[in-house]
Amino acid sequence: MKIRALFRDDSLEPTDFATVLERIRPIADVLAMCNPMLARWFMATESESTSLLYPAYEDGVPGQALLAVLREEFRQTPGEPASVGLWNGNKDKKGMALLDVNLGFKGSPHALEILLYRADLLGDAQAVASVVAVIARTLQAEYVTVAPTRYHHKRVFRDRLGVGWMLYLPRKLTTSQVPDAQLLIPVPLDREESGTIIVTLKDEIFSLETPEHVSAANRIEVRLVDQDLLPLSRAS
Repeated sequence: MKIRALFRDDSLEPTDFATVLERIRPIADVLAMCNPMLARWFMATESESTSLLYPAYEDGVPGQALLAVLREEFRQTPGEPASVGLWNGNKDKKGMALLDVNLGFKGSPHALEILLYRADLLGDAQAVASVVAVIARTLQAEYVTVAPTRYHHKRVFRDRLGVGWMLYLPRKLTTSQVPDAQLLIPVPLDREESGTIIVTLKDEIFSLETPEHVSAANRIEVRLVDQDLLPLSRAS
């Protein structure tokens, strides 16, 4: 299962790694609340033993050793896109997770991706939605999607986002606009505005192996496109 968010922050330089780690700390905290296996994060490397030397956080602040490695890695390309890749320290795929923040050129959007190797690692739909809400508020996200990694092959429109299990949009939506969704969760934003998490399935974990799940998400996609509410997709 993959959670993906697109966000903008013109004040964020591609190599502001400490700022990035501080910014995503509320997201790391809510992940830990959902599952203790997501309570610790380390730099993602090809070597397990090497990764464990570089914790993302030490005593609640960004790890200095990890920051030093990232600064050295991207020292020769200032202003170019950069990334922060983290691993939860679990080598068993039943509990493995990856978290990546991809930082684009200044003025361009950035992306957060969380890859969960087990679909139920966060728990039920309410738990997953709580993570989506924190991501949306913390990053002031343009959108957040939750779907199996191969769902993009199943979406109706190749140039539009897929709905998958969940889709957050920074606008208020009503049941009359999205009647096929099993649940709409409001997400309070600044200035009395609110966004909405569209939940395709509230009592089941979304699976590509269940045709009814895919059909339900596709119906929502068609409904949103008919109202010009489904954003254009970007590479994911």
